[in-house]
Amino acid sequence: QLGEMYFKGQGVPQNYDIAGDFYTQAADQGDVTSEYKLGEMYLIGQGSSQDYPSALVYFTKAGKQGHKIAQYKAGEMYYNGQGMSKNYSKALKWFAKSSHQKYAPAQVMIGKMYQAGQGVRKNKFRANLYFKQACLNKNQEGCDLYKSTNASH
Repeated sequence: QLGEMYFKGQGVPQNYDIAGDFYTQAADQGDVTSEYKLGEMYLIGQGSSQDYPSALVYFTKAGKQGHKIAQYKAGEMYYNGQGMSKNYSKALKWFAKSSHQKYAPAQVMIGKMYQAGQGVRKNKFRANLYFKQACLNKNQEGCDLYKSTNASH
């Protein structure tokens, strides 16, 4: 993938602008990895100015194709209100898609949402289930939250 070569500077000089052009060409043809990479580039302003709406468009496109990290990133943008008002129900929807693919950071976020009652009714039991799943998926934060939730009983 030429975009990746220019992004990382592998065999060619590193150039985010050229990488972005190649990612855009591939994304226009439905390449899920390129859609995700463009989302990342727009999110942090790499190769272009920071553009939250464009980042969300590309994370959503990749997420609809099942890219679990793009799903998580879309959820994170809704959760944090990046480029929009916070929307916990949309955040939960995207975190859930990612969580179903055993992506532990999404499981942690859903647990935190249940723990705090963000977009859902507060439910420590459900929060603990998500923390446990994250821990089983080798996520240290999930393990720590699972232990601390159990220790407070």
